[in-house]
Order: sequence, then C-alpha cells, then structure tokens
Amino acid sequence: MLVVTFGVVCALVARPLQASTSHLDIFFPGDTTDYGQRGAQNIAWLAEHNRAIGRSCAELHGHSDLTGTPERRIIISRLRAEAVKQELLRLGFGRGCLRVIVKGSDWPLVNTAEGKPEVQNRRVTILPLRREDFIFRGGRIAGD
Repeated sequence: MLVVTFGVVCALVARPLQASTSHLDIFFPGDTTDYGQRGAQNIAWLAEHNRAIGRSCAELHGHSDLTGTPERRIIISRLRAEAVKQELLRLGFGRGCLRVIVKGSDWPLVNTAEGKPEVQNRRVTILPLRREDFIFRGGRIAGD
C-alpha cells in the first residue's frame, strides 16, 4: 500500500498500481476536495494506462465518512468526484465518457461510529471502462 503524508494529519492512500488495475481509490485528508500531488500522479497514471488498453470512459464513485450531516456527506462526495472528473478531463478523457455517481457514506471501506473521521472512507473510486461497457452500464456518449 502506498501512503503519502501531506502536512501533519493528512494522508493519501492508494492500492498498488499494477498493469491489471481495474480501479483506483483516491483518498482525501478531511473535509476537502484536494487529493494532493500523489493523487494527481496516480490519476494521470491510471488515465494513461487505461487509454492504452482501450478503456476510454470511467465511472467516478464519490464517497464520504460519517462526519457532518447526511446532506454534507452527499455534497462532499459529489465535489470530490467532480474534482477527479476535472483532472481526467484535463488529461484528455471526453466529457461524455465520465459519469459521477454519488455514494455519500453508504459504502464505507472501514465501519466507524457516527461522527468519527476515517480517511479510507473519504474517497473517489475511479472505475475505468471500455466504451461499450460504459454504454451498457447506462452511460451516454455525446454524438452516439
């Protein structure tokens, strides 16, 4: 597991990057949408690798921990996924090939008590897909 620390209490954790990577979790250091330099590097690697093997679309699943109100959890989940989407757009993914799915705090990696911060639950899961799989899963590509 790769761990990069930003400041004193913030961390970005990602699964090891391998040729067979089917998804990547980008973790966030608190009530923020900043995934840091290592997050940007991992997103860039994933984008380049997946384009090379024919995965030109992606679902971006935004998650939060159990801090804040349920409404805030939904908002921060969306904002995090949108931040990752903007980076993928900057890296050349087509706008119509990216879909944001907001999960809020419903799909934790680590079960915690209400109000307890957990970095592993504050994440965006990038699920790269081939164009035909993206359409099959309900995505719509402009011009099709």
